[in-house]
Parts: sequence; C-alpha cells; structure tokens
Amino acid sequence: MTDIAGRQGGGGLGVLVVDMVRALADATVPGHEPDGPPAAERCRLLLDAARAAGLPIWFTRGGKRWHTSTASPLSTVERGGWLRRNGWKQDPPEAAQLAMEIAPRLAPRPGEVVLTKSKPSAFFGTPLISQLLSARVSELIVVGMMTSGCVRATVTDAFSYDLDVTVPVDCVADRDAAAHEANLRDIGRKYATLLDAGAFTELIGRLEGGAVVGR
Repeated sequence: MTDIAGRQGGGGLGVLVVDMVRALADATVPGHEPDGPPAAERCRLLLDAARAAGLPIWFTRGGKRWHTSTASPLSTVERGGWLRRNGWKQDPPEAAQLAMEIAPRLAPRPGEVVLTKSKPSAFFGTPLISQLLSARVSELIVVGMMTSGCVRATVTDAFSYDLDVTVPVDCVADRDAAAHEANLRDIGRKYATLLDAGAFTELIGRLEGGAVVGR
C-alpha cells in the first residue's frame, strides 16, 4: 500500500463518490445493480471515517438522459453523444428521479458538494477541479460506479490534472464483472493506486485514528 498520509506534504486529501445513486446502489429499488449495494456499504465505511477526519467530500450524479434535480429531460442537443450511441429512451419521471438521488446510506451532509454531470467524467463541464484547488486537495480517493465508465473516466481526468488518485477496489462496482476487473487492472497500472481489502481497512483505521486529517 502506498502511504497516503505520508504523501500529504503537497496538499490535502479529498473523497469523490461517483454516481452512487439509488437506481444503481439502493437494494430497495427494483432493477438496481447487484454489486451496487455491497460497494455502497464499503463507501459508507469510508465516508464515516473521512467525515470524522474532516476531509472534504464530493458526490456526482446524472448522466445520459436526465440532468437536473427535478428530473427534467435533456434536450436532444444536451444528450449529444449519449443519444447517438444509445438511441432515444424516455424514462418515466419516477425512474429518472431514482437515477438522480444519492443512495440513502451515503446521503450527503451539509457542506458536502453534489455535482450534476452530463458526461462520464466528474470533471467534464463541472466546477470540480476549481473546487478541489480551492480546498487545496491534491490527492483524491475515488469510489463509485461504474468502474469501466464514469469511474475510469473520472480517474483518468484526475490523473491528467496531476492529482494523486487512490481507488479502494471494494468501493467500486460495475454491471460487467469482466469489464470491472480489466479496468481496475488498467487503472492500477497507469493512473491510480489501488487499495485491496487489507489496505482499505488500514486506511479506515488511520482516518479514524487521526493519522490523516482534513484541512
């Protein structure tokens, strides 16, 4: 395991939770992704420890068809590449809302930022990078879904902004197990430090013990 606390000389540590919404990660929602709720529970452990340490936390939501907290439909132009790749799909408002609400066990608290995005990366078309700079975050723990899509795109952009990126492997999930494993391997080779279960437990202990603190 790379020593996250030991790397803090250049800046602070932050947490980014990518698209852990009810439609994917809430076991009470029909059609949720099977690997979503277990990943959400691991994310909850991380968030509990990060909050205790005073780390800044960001969430993302949104994506292909719906872009606002009221589940208003995107226009054809706003849908852009999603429409060209996947065709038109009209979701009922109830389903769209489930795709916009963060899973209850991870519910953002006052002071934590929720960003609405319309493309895979949390950085594209959002103020995330300026907020990270304002918070003096140079090291980012990225968790969420999907490993092969929005997580990977976000990690790649974070790396491109010269952030040090850490991905706890039990805190990310995908509907495609093979894609999940292949992308984790590639992320670990090129862009981020991967934390296995043991290293994740160690990180939680260090956060809870005050070895890593927010700024």
